[in-house]
Amino acid sequence: MNIKKAEKELLTLQAEREKWMPTSRGIVIECAKAIREMHVHDEAAAKKRLERIRKDLHRLEAEAKKRPGLRSLLATPYQEYVELEMLIAFKKNKDLPELCVPADAYILGALDAIGEAKRVCMDLLKEDDYAAAEKLFKRMEDTYYSMEGLAFPKSLAPGLKAKQDAMKRSLESLHQTLVEARIRQRR
Repeated sequence: MNIKKAEKELLTLQAEREKWMPTSRGIVIECAKAIREMHVHDEAAAKKRLERIRKDLHRLEAEAKKRPGLRSLLATPYQEYVELEMLIAFKKNKDLPELCVPADAYILGALDAIGEAKRVCMDLLKEDDYAAAEKLFKRMEDTYYSMEGLAFPKSLAPGLKAKQDAMKRSLESLHQTLVEARIRQRR
C-alpha cells in the first residue's frame, strides 16, 4: 500500500457509498412509513412495505460482502428494520423475532420498539382496553428488563446507555398512566 493506492481505494469506496446511500436512506424512510401504518392499523400496507425493506436489505448485505468497508452504512437501516419487526410482534402479541442482523442493531432496535409500543399501549387505553394495555405493558417491561443490565462500550453499541435510560423513563411514565387509568376506571 502506498498513498496513491490508498487514495484510489478510498475514492472507489466513496463512489460505491454514494451509490448505496439512496437505498440505505430509503430503508430508513420506508421503516418509518411502515411504523406509521402499523399505528393507524393499515397492517396490509405495512406488510407490503416490510417485504420491500427486506429485499433492499438483502441487496445491500450482498454488496457489503463484496465491500466490507461499507458495512457501517447498514447500521441505521438494520436498527430501523428491527424496530419495525419488533413493533409488529408487540402489536400482534407474538414472540419477539429472531433476526439476522448485527447484535448492536438488534438491541438498539428493540429498545426503540419499546418506545413505539408505548404509543400502541396509549391507543389501547384511549379505546378503554385496559387489559390489553396492561398485557402489552408487561411484555414491554419484560423486554426492557431483559436488556437492562447490558453495558457495552460505545464502540460496540453506540447510544445503548442513553436508549436504556430513555426507555426506563418511558416505561415509568407509562406505568403511572396505567395506574391512573385503572383508578379512574374503578370510580
